[in-house]
Amino acid sequence: CPDDSNPLQADSDAGIQGMRAYWKFEEGTGLVAYDIIDNSDGPITSADWAPPEGWCITPGNPVDCIDKPPVNGALWFKGAQRSDITFLDNSGNMAITGKNISVEVWVYGNSAIDNYSPQWSTIAIKSSYACERDPVTGEVIQCHWYDDGYGLYYQPGEDGGDGHMAFFINDYQVNKAYSAAFTKDEWHHVVGTYDGVDIKIYVDGVEGTSEPYTEDIVDAQFPEYFSISGT
Repeated sequence: CPDDSNPLQADSDAGIQGMRAYWKFEEGTGLVAYDIIDNSDGPITSADWAPPEGWCITPGNPVDCIDKPPVNGALWFKGAQRSDITFLDNSGNMAITGKNISVEVWVYGNSAIDNYSPQWSTIAIKSSYACERDPVTGEVIQCHWYDDGYGLYYQPGEDGGDGHMAFFINDYQVNKAYSAAFTKDEWHHVVGTYDGVDIKIYVDGVEGTSEPYTEDIVDAQFPEYFSISGT
């Protein structure tokens, strides 16, 4: 249960009605992250559970220590390795189309996050990243590189400076909203929204840019996964 005296935890389960999925990361052990809404459970690949008091990536080195999670559980995605939770969306529960969506996360980016990818690091995403091939000849018909679906990702800063969180609809390079500078080595609450009029993003309640957009969300087909990761 949330600690109601802590404003970061109070009402953390509020608004649960209407959610497609909700992963609390409170299990603490095991290799599966459980969805409390509709059984969209997913296997954990190369990620560690956080102890309640927080933990140090390099024991004895305070620079690499991560504070206690602001909610009741957390996973450390190791970034440089293949580290994620990938949900095969057999039920179509995460196949969100139309013109309304919100994606919400608590995230802690340590000082190494800029080293994981020179371009971006995915956070929570359902978008195509594969090539269609002719089933007979094997020739490539068309490739998709995050040009559909939706997702939250981290954009590294220049010369080691603070980067930005971004939220996109249908094309990560074009239809996106950016947060203000995303400070590392602390917890942040991040929400990406789309209402059929604007794509928006909020970090700790502060609104970033707003991108006008009116098209329906195109469901990702290649592959049919929803992924939570730090890579």
